[in-house]
Amino acid sequence: AVVAFGFPLVPPSGRTAEREAVLRAARVPMLFVTGDRDALCPLPHLERIRAEMSVPTSLHVVPGADHAMRPRAGADAACLAAIQAFLATVV
Repeated sequence: AVVAFGFPLVPPSGRTAEREAVLRAARVPMLFVTGDRDALCPLPHLERIRAEMSVPTSLHVVPGADHAMRPRAGADAACLAAIQAFLATVV
């Protein structure tokens, strides 16, 4: 399984095809942990790609966090709980 923190789906170059291809080629379950203000991983774009992936995926959104994952207080515990729950489903 893979836990991806702030997956840079939209790199600064703007060329997303390679990043999308990597996700579509995934062969293990994936958990995406991303902020709702992450400009490099816009949630609508990530949701579209997740729908096209052939492996099970999960998403944990960190409210108020950007790409550097600077969240509000208490978000770390929620991230850890989401990761633990995800890993329990794939072990």
